[in-house]
Amino acid sequence: MTVPLGTVSVGPVSAGASPGPVCYHLGGVDPTLTDALLALGYLNETQLGGGAITLAPAASRDALSRVVATPLGRSVEEASFGILQLAVATMTRAVKAVTTYRGRDPRDFTLCAFGGNGPLTGVEIARALQICRVLVPPAPGVFSALGLLFSDTEHEAVRTLMLRGPEVSAAALEGAFAALAEEATANVVASDAAAVRVTRFADVRYAGQAYELPVLVPPGEVDVARLVADFVSEHVKTYGHGAADDPIDVVSVRAIARVERTTSRKYDPLAAIRALPALEGTRTAYFGPSVGRVETPVCNRAGLLAGERRGPLLIDEVDSTCVVPPGCAARLDTYGNIEGEHERELVVNAPTVVRLAASNDLVRWGESVDLTATVEAIGIAPGPIDLAGVRIEGRTLPWGTWNTLKMITTDGSGVATCTVTPASRA
Repeated sequence: MTVPLGTVSVGPVSAGASPGPVCYHLGGVDPTLTDALLALGYLNETQLGGGAITLAPAASRDALSRVVATPLGRSVEEASFGILQLAVATMTRAVKAVTTYRGRDPRDFTLCAFGGNGPLTGVEIARALQICRVLVPPAPGVFSALGLLFSDTEHEAVRTLMLRGPEVSAAALEGAFAALAEEATANVVASDAAAVRVTRFADVRYAGQAYELPVLVPPGEVDVARLVADFVSEHVKTYGHGAADDPIDVVSVRAIARVERTTSRKYDPLAAIRALPALEGTRTAYFGPSVGRVETPVCNRAGLLAGERRGPLLIDEVDSTCVVPPGCAARLDTYGNIEGEHERELVVNAPTVVRLAASNDLVRWGESVDLTATVEAIGIAPGPIDLAGVRIEGRTLPWGTWNTLKMITTDGSGVATCTVTPASRA
């Protein structure tokens, strides 16, 4: 982390495991994102790796003060939170690279946060992209290794063809696929696989394009007309347009041979979570200038077995920490995943700001509509506030589809439950 020309730069150079962050006390002198997260209070300084590593928060604060906070005239907390926001912006661009840049709306998906830092930053990334739901799997810090243990064995064989326009024929494709399937199958059969399933893909583009799209080729005889139709459909989904009559190129073909399991591998994460000893405590954590540093409840994943808990909350685990900021909620699903959801703000035509806090079915997320809110029940202290007839004007409507809102006044004085119906569509 550096401050060239008075601006903070986070990455792309990493401190790595050696020397690592300053707080590791392994010789690192430049503060890292980990140091910032420790200074914010998100990390447990004595329980990293189940207590195998003890962190040095004082060393992190000294480095952050020297390199970032003092040169910018900020407190260590402000500097650390700014570092977090910069890191979130970088990771947000990475998510956009596989969503918006490919024609997918990230708001239509759930963000899966894993790795050591994923659960620490997942909700902030989701907020930036207006993703409503974050999923943190069990053992998030070693999730990739766990996936390797449970993944099917497979081998992929690829061959470049460069078939252009009229050269794209069923005979040419079937000959290439047959050779690839034999090669891929031979590699997994050598591992004494009981049964093998082969999946075929063709990398297709319009003539003159520089990038291809993978298109699934169903089993059986190759149907070139269907291949073209499926490519056009994928092109429309990715780029928003397609031309069924334009010539195509098949750049390469691939065959993936996968071992069919003869026995199932069962893993019950909820049983492991129930076996965890209870962990409840508090830690001061900083959640930005609007909230400041507050005493924050701390639990482990077992602390969510009793039901949903609202932020601020820190969920400490052996391999990671899940941060649930204020205005968010966390709960366990039936597979032991932590489900995180955050509220979104809408400004209404009245001296009130409301937060979405419940959802059902009615208006699709992202529609440009005006809504009229009709109060069904009001229970606001110290005195009732009449919200009847309030118009909610939203250009982007979060939380998927809904017809019930829980309206919370900005001063936190109470809640009014309202039913909304579409008034008009822009």
